[in-house]
Amino acid sequence: MTISGAGIRRRRLLRSMKQEHLAELLGVNQATVSRWERDQLALSGEQAAKLERIFASPQYAAVDTALKRLVEDSV
Repeated sequence: MTISGAGIRRRRLLRSMKQEHLAELLGVNQATVSRWERDQLALSGEQAAKLERIFASPQYAAVDTALKRLVEDSV
C-alpha cells in the first residue's frame, strides 16, 4: 500500500491532527512525519498499515462523513 506525502498531510489535517500527535500514535518523532509528508522518507509497510488503521479509526469517522457530505452538497 502506498500513500503520498500529500495524502498523509491531507488526511491528518482533515482530522485536525498535529504532526506531533500523529508521530506519537505511530511511535516516531515529529520530524519523521514531516519527512513523510514532504516525500523525503518512505514509510515502511508496517508504518503504512498502522497509519491506515489510525485514519480508519471510528474516532475520526464522523469527520470523514461530514466532509463527504459537504463535498457532495457542493457539487
